Amino acid sequence: MNNMSEGFKYKAIDASSGQLIEGLLEATDKEAATAQLHLQGHIPIEVKSSQNNFILESLKKDISGSRKIQIKDVSTFCREITLLLKAGLTLERSLEITNSTASSKSVKALLKKMLIGIREGRSLTEVCAENRDKLPSLMIDMLRAGEEASALATAFDRLALHYEKHNQTIEKIKSSLIYPAILLITSGLSIVFLITFVLPQFQPMFESSGKELPWLAKGLIEVGVLFSNYWWLFAFLSVGIVFITPYYLAKPHIKKKLDILLQKAPFIGKLILDLEVSRLASTLNMLVSNGTSLNKALKVTAETSKNTVTKNWAQKAEQDTKEGKSLSHSFEKEGFPSMACQLVAIGEETGKLGDMFAHIAEIYEQNTLQNTQRLLTLLSPTLTILLGGVVAVIVGSLLATVMEINEFAF
Repeated sequence: MNNMSEGFKYKAIDASSGQLIEGLLEATDKEAATAQLHLQGHIPIEVKSSQNNFILESLKKDISGSRKIQIKDVSTFCREITLLLKAGLTLERSLEITNSTASSKSVKALLKKMLIGIREGRSLTEVCAENRDKLPSLMIDMLRAGEEASALATAFDRLALHYEKHNQTIEKIKSSLIYPAILLITSGLSIVFLITFVLPQFQPMFESSGKELPWLAKGLIEVGVLFSNYWWLFAFLSVGIVFITPYYLAKPHIKKKLDILLQKAPFIGKLILDLEVSRLASTLNMLVSNGTSLNKALKVTAETSKNTVTKNWAQKAEQDTKEGKSLSHSFEKEGFPSMACQLVAIGEETGKLGDMFAHIAEIYEQNTLQNTQRLLTLLSPTLTILLGGVVAVIVGSLLATVMEINEFAF
């Protein structure tokens, strides 16, 4: 049986409001996508695969502003709504104020839709579900639990904390990558400049000497001439790779193989494992602490996870817990880190799974940041040596050839 999910574009009628809605969802096939729409209270009109129009749909999303709202913006407006609700304001008034202060156009558009829905007497969860293509699925499930328990302020607070931590981790990793990226770009441009502009200047002198060039110098000059004459082709291919690569990497079977390969890779494998364990534990902590049952929390975690290895952990754990098996045993069987498994087992014994998930998330988040820093500490000098070596080889081959020509002339 094929369990790989793919994207589907749909048009449907919302049963409660009678309005036409459009969006994107993931399902294993067209029938499953249609079933999802029925479960959400919609009447499907059209459901079709969006895989073949990936690039076109992406461009349309960018133009229309219907892409997912950035995590940074999600955490910001969740934090603002939390403060306003805790101050005693109604949900409608909180949304009004947050909408007036939001700087992002996509956030303003979403908040406006929320306001309209609330004023029509609909639930916040219902409105958010209609905008599933813009919001994280995890947020929708958290708000549903918050509304059911009459604890929306708590739900928004936990969402804000979750996405703030997530965003802080990503920003720290990005900041650490700035210096290696600058080093790689400047060194790469230097190499291209040497091959494309400097070496060709010496070609007439080499040809007039009548002496055969060393193979390295000859090869470098040919590469430089090729790049100078067909730079537009290289530029076109680079742009094509930038647009096409995400499409192929997004295919479920390719993404699954890539995720498994990266997690087994030296150096970065441990880093990715720690990051994914931290994210999984953070998500489970938020859901379980919010009153969501363990099985439901595992299901939501599997649905919201972008990494296929983590998704598999959550799916297998959900199946095992339904059969009465312990969560720690299921995680251990699927290759979850032993320390994390022990903490989960303690949480099961003491009835404090939420607290244990919080500890696991904190421990592995710190491990991720520390391992990233160590990796980049090694990467920077390694890149400097390697790229400096390439430049040295190019310049050395040039100087050696010039010296041979001068010796031949004398």
